Amino acid sequence: MDNLVGNFILSISTGMISGVIAGIYTGIISSKYAAIEEIKREILRIIRDIDYVDGKYLRGHEMEKINIIFLASSELLGMNQRKAGLVVRQNTNKLIEDIDNTKKGNSLNTQILMDFQREVRQLPISKRYLLKIW
Repeated sequence: MDNLVGNFILSISTGMISGVIAGIYTGIISSKYAAIEEIKREILRIIRDIDYVDGKYLRGHEMEKINIIFLASSELLGMNQRKAGLVVRQNTNKLIEDIDNTKKGNSLNTQILMDFQREVRQLPISKRYLLKIW
């Protein structure tokens, strides 16, 4: 009878400890994933806020707003999401180039904005680094 109670207590303790550890791990992974999704939403919000008409940017293309996208790419790189961070940086550079070209009198390339949004929605997220807890 003593052995049965001891085994029961050991089983309950083991189950509780493993449950707590699994819960903490799941929470860490979920918070990392939520942070990545929030970065993506912020980038998309800034891109969608850019207004243009007749080949000219009207608003939302100011460098302080575009710099927020660049900082978001740095956050992704800091989270070991290298591919995602580089995709955002490459597209940010294309957008900055297009903004500069329109200041020189050229028409804007709306495809850059559409491609940027599509690529942000499909950012390659590294599962390997997402699942690491350190």
